[in-house]
Amino acid sequence: MGRRSLNPGLRSGACGAALLTMAALAGCTMTSGPDEIAIEHFADYVGVATLLADQHCAKFGKQAKLVQMGPQDTYGIGIRKRISVYHCIDGAAGAVGDKAKP
Repeated sequence: MGRRSLNPGLRSGACGAALLTMAALAGCTMTSGPDEIAIEHFADYVGVATLLADQHCAKFGKQAKLVQMGPQDTYGIGIRKRISVYHCIDGAAGAVGDKAKP
């Protein structure tokens, strides 16, 4: 019998489900509409916010473009969060240099 790895990596379906669960726990929609979405997320997980914004904008046949990233807000127990705002745009999302800086 072959040995099974306890950590099969990103290729497995279970891991993909774990990533979606992490996204749901690490980001929360503040406001949304067909043209914009604002997401509160852990400061170190901007990618999670981008994933949630991409999924939201795809519902309208659009792509997400980061337009504003708020300052980090540290809560009393050391949790660092921030709010990122994305516009849902038609066509290709802007060039890499167009993204907002933290």
